Amino acid sequence: MTSAPHLPLRILQAAGNARALHPPPTRGAVDGICADIHVRDGEVLLGVAPRRLSGFAARLSPSRFRAADAERITLDELLRAVDGRSRLVLRVHGGMGDPAAEIARVLYPLPDRSHLLVCAEDWAVADRLAAWLPGLRVAYLVLSEGPLRRYVQGRLDGSQREVPLLVRDALIHTPNEAQSLRGRAGALGAWSVGSAGRARELASWGVDLIASESIDVLDALAAGTTSDTT
Repeated sequence: MTSAPHLPLRILQAAGNARALHPPPTRGAVDGICADIHVRDGEVLLGVAPRRLSGFAARLSPSRFRAADAERITLDELLRAVDGRSRLVLRVHGGMGDPAAEIARVLYPLPDRSHLLVCAEDWAVADRLAAWLPGLRVAYLVLSEGPLRRYVQGRLDGSQREVPLLVRDALIHTPNEAQSLRGRAGALGAWSVGSAGRARELASWGVDLIASESIDVLDALAAGTTSDTT
């Protein structure tokens, strides 16, 4: 018997950061978009926060911050543009203080958060958002080997609850490893996949979500997934 081909969720990475892509793409290759978010001056903004300069260096580069202020796009704007028509992955960036409270304030009034997934390298931020907003889907973003080992060890010894993982794709080496991580996390995504061949390989290993900055990589997924025969 031939089963249906496995097609992961296809997320266009960083597409939500630019106002030009609001509303998000509606091509068949894309199931959703990802936006980077950070908190600055009490607002939840899109993109990665510009690194602050201090003292004499700051006085030499005032235009850097004027340009950043001119391009300020709030998370509220993105949520209105998406309005549930697309899946939306929000990658939380750290900075001064704890961004969880401000992000929760923006997301709390939404009547439906089923299209959202919030991920963070700071797992404590993800945990706080999950606690404050029951039903919000959160994931741990894992970009290096150390945190991945810590998560697996925590699952083995019972100190870590099950939380979906978005893992840098180079950290997923074999089909067995993918299935083991997926079993411990409940769901597994691959972050920043750079080639169509790698995307198809990960899909064949059962990965649930593939994020890429290339729409061509996501296009190739639908054309290249193959069915399993039992």
